[in-house]
Amino acid sequence: MNSNPMQGNHRPGHPHLTGHPHPIHLPPHVQEPGMMPVPQRVTTIESIATGTPHHVIRQADAAKVIASLPNLTPNRHRIEKIYQNTRIETRHLAIDLLAEETIATIRN
Repeated sequence: MNSNPMQGNHRPGHPHLTGHPHPIHLPPHVQEPGMMPVPQRVTTIESIATGTPHHVIRQADAAKVIASLPNLTPNRHRIEKIYQNTRIETRHLAIDLLAEETIATIRN
């Protein structure tokens, strides 16, 4: 820690800033007289929206597709039970889970 008040970022009256490696800017309401004000940025939320993809699949069909994947067939019953226990009837997906191209991709 820098003990020389003439070096580093030490400012009289602010011993906690002594030797700090980066300049510290205090909010305008606590800045010392003669110091340049620091622009303040405020994070704001502009809007909130819900997106609903247009591909809809019944939960039971999704379970069958996933459970039929080669590495998962030994657990088919468990997978179908997990999907059933969610009490979700339909899912909205960004991709068409039942499309041949999708099925071919996830099987590989």
